[in-house]
Amino acid sequence: MTGWCRSFSGCWWRYDDFHADFQSSQFSYGFGSTTLGSGSMYVNWQLVGAKTTTGPAYVILSSSTTSVTGSVALMNGANNTTGGSLLVGPYFYNWTTAHGPNTRYAWPSTSYVWTREYNSWDHNTPVQFSWHIPGWYGMYWYVWTRSIVSHTTVRNPNAIYRFDPASYETQAPAAAGWRAQ
Repeated sequence: MTGWCRSFSGCWWRYDDFHADFQSSQFSYGFGSTTLGSGSMYVNWQLVGAKTTTGPAYVILSSSTTSVTGSVALMNGANNTTGGSLLVGPYFYNWTTAHGPNTRYAWPSTSYVWTREYNSWDHNTPVQFSWHIPGWYGMYWYVWTRSIVSHTTVRNPNAIYRFDPASYETQAPAAAGWRAQ
């Protein structure tokens, strides 16, 4: 097992060529000097051939929310590159009802998201959770990460993607913030 951590975002772990995960540091969210809550995020990725399965994946938020959305996509992206073109997705999972503080929003095990593509040498899989907070209309908060890059040596239906060693950090692999709608 190899991995690396960033104090402001969290840790990525590569257990073997086909299994990796991310555990965020505790993060705070708010607006200006007002802190509205804190949270944590976890994502697991597994590779089988050209298929990437994302899940379990969850975020725990300390504040009440009016809706939460989780999204996942498959990107073309080699190590230490910015951007990258979208290959598959994004796919969304929505929790549209209001929830109280300290709720865990997790993709159900029957809804783990899988993506498949074999025309690119390199993949990474970003996951984002975004949420609305009661009383803060027209704004949403978000946290995201992306997987360790996976690579294949052939581009055909028999491609086998493997996670690169975790010391190969992707560019800007995690962030959080807010946006006005």
